[in-house]
Amino acid sequence: MQSHAQISFGGLPSSTLQTRSSVSVPSIFISPDTTMEIEANQFAYPNEVNIDVAKEAAASILEDKIIYRLLIHSDYAKSINLVFNPITLPSKAKMFLSRPDGGEIYGAYTNESFSGNVFATTPVSGDSVMIQCEVPISNADSFSAIIESVNVGFEELRLLPKHGSASDCETDVVCQNYGVENQSRAACLIIINGMLYCSGSLVATYDNDEASEAYVLTSAHCLRNNMDEFDSKLANKSIFYFGYSSSVCETSIIGSYEKSVSGSDVASSHPSKDMLLLKLSKRPPVDYMTYESGWNIELAPRGPATCIHHPNGNLMKISISDNNPYDYSYNINGLEPNNHWLVDSWAIGITERGSSGAPLYDNNGLIIGALSGGASQCNKRGGDKFWRLNNVWDDYTSQPSKLSSVLDPLSTGIMRLNGKDSYERRCYSLKNYDKFSEVTETYKDGYGYASGTNSIGIEEFAEKFTSDYSSTEIHGVSFSPILGTYDANKPVYLRIYTGDNKPETIVYESVVKITANEFTRIGAISSNVTNWSYKENYIRLDSVVTVGNTFFVSFYTDYKDVKFALLTASSDNHTAYFKQNGDWESFETHPFGNDVGSLLINAVVRDANGSGVKNIPNGDTDDDNYITVYPNPAKDQIHIKCPDEIKEIKIFNSVGKMESNIHGLDIKGLPNGIYSLEISTNKGKYHTKFIKE
Repeated sequence: MQSHAQISFGGLPSSTLQTRSSVSVPSIFISPDTTMEIEANQFAYPNEVNIDVAKEAAASILEDKIIYRLLIHSDYAKSINLVFNPITLPSKAKMFLSRPDGGEIYGAYTNESFSGNVFATTPVSGDSVMIQCEVPISNADSFSAIIESVNVGFEELRLLPKHGSASDCETDVVCQNYGVENQSRAACLIIINGMLYCSGSLVATYDNDEASEAYVLTSAHCLRNNMDEFDSKLANKSIFYFGYSSSVCETSIIGSYEKSVSGSDVASSHPSKDMLLLKLSKRPPVDYMTYESGWNIELAPRGPATCIHHPNGNLMKISISDNNPYDYSYNINGLEPNNHWLVDSWAIGITERGSSGAPLYDNNGLIIGALSGGASQCNKRGGDKFWRLNNVWDDYTSQPSKLSSVLDPLSTGIMRLNGKDSYERRCYSLKNYDKFSEVTETYKDGYGYASGTNSIGIEEFAEKFTSDYSSTEIHGVSFSPILGTYDANKPVYLRIYTGDNKPETIVYESVVKITANEFTRIGAISSNVTNWSYKENYIRLDSVVTVGNTFFVSFYTDYKDVKFALLTASSDNHTAYFKQNGDWESFETHPFGNDVGSLLINAVVRDANGSGVKNIPNGDTDDDNYITVYPNPAKDQIHIKCPDEIKEIKIFNSVGKMESNIHGLDIKGLPNGIYSLEISTNKGKYHTKFIKE
């Protein structure tokens, strides 16, 4: 898998593309202090070191560059991540991190991957991490990489992908028809100093543009050092993961975690009120499809209230309260009194460790605060405290700047600001299945997988895509396999084709690097197992590919010898193709898989012509700004403005139950509350929400 945590740029380490050098690779052993006191949301032991990669690594010359290779090992570790401080990567230098067996490969990281001279890395699973730096000989004198900290993971499940660690009463955000698709694109999982989990959200600033800074709102107690004090320097050692969510409801598919940014600075903080605003070191790239949430500093926000968070570092969850939040004095651990909102009960979900810093949204989807703490449990859903945005907004004691001066830099005095896409010409996820599709893995004894390893000579599998753009940019591809493995000698290839009715011309090809291992626990025994099943993986293309409005994405390998197969979805529209004996055919004619509608592949695309016309995906759209519901709130009747022909309208209450399948717009009979609409048109399905008062 071409992993792009901390904004990496793809490719493979040189040593995986040829016979490895006979040079012995030095190994540095780390023995963590396992007796140290740990935080509730901590997953790793910190180890302060001073390792000079240029001095400690084995160095060899390959063509016009020096290859530095160094192994870091810790017995019984579940994961290892590093903090470089300082680090200088000269022009055209590359860094890769991997497991020694090549099962996970992260990078290439360049001097564009981080800001300043501090670089915190994504955890690599297992007890060893290989560092490989490729530095042009002409720039070797300016290369420097000092490892300041080696953080050794101790949890039974590897850090990411992390699944099943949240409480049973939590709800995946993808399963809710609640109109929070945009807010979900703003949410992020934060890893601080390679040790702690928190949650946060991108937040909009007034009169901001795409070239300006990006900010994440979270809670100040997330930046605590080992003296339990607020430490602004930890902002430099934080990683922000976006879009870490399940892709299909009621499945065990683990979401992609490749979309991340490393490093930040404190833009505004008030530790005694628990407020923290971080300025990211880099603006999330356009293919991350992020959104910046709006905010509300009015004194009496209305419910229902919503929290989107990552409990225990898990997939994105949603908690919903039908009640109004109200003032509360939460003066523990040095917090000032009369500074919080209280959510007294949750109708859906709860919050847990790792949820700290998650935004609290009002009934209009605007941030009113962020989570400080609470005691909610599955059998006692309530009692969570969120610091109040309006109570710290103009506090001049905030450092280094007031919150209002950052989010309202023109000092307009506005009380509310709507959210917005991070980029006006944004990317969309184009796919032929939706979040409620039935996922299948078609298999037949004696033949193999219909969409992968088989014994009947089917050699390649492709998915057809049709965008609404005459010229379409492809920025990346996500796919969810049943099984797979990475072998440098038997690679799996991603290909993009043009063509009208079947794949015809290859316009892009790259090797797929696959992440396969995770830690599982059965009783008291934990082990490292290969488990490729039900994981969504994102491949960020090393260069944008421009095609017409129809194109194909395929996966190719030797399917007799390589274990690889894709998950599928049943559908009336057959968009999946297979290649046998050199000919492409629709899955409708597949020897034993003709019930397959689509492969679980989706393309990240945008309009190459920049017309500003928004894309309409083949299934559900994640954009609730495409349609307008008014008035909102409403008492007796609602109206819908939509450019497409409306076929059907469904209305759901706050817990996801369908109240009615309506064709009219009369809502007199509905109880007061917040509702979501599913609007089916001649071009797809759309979701938005309204309030009945």
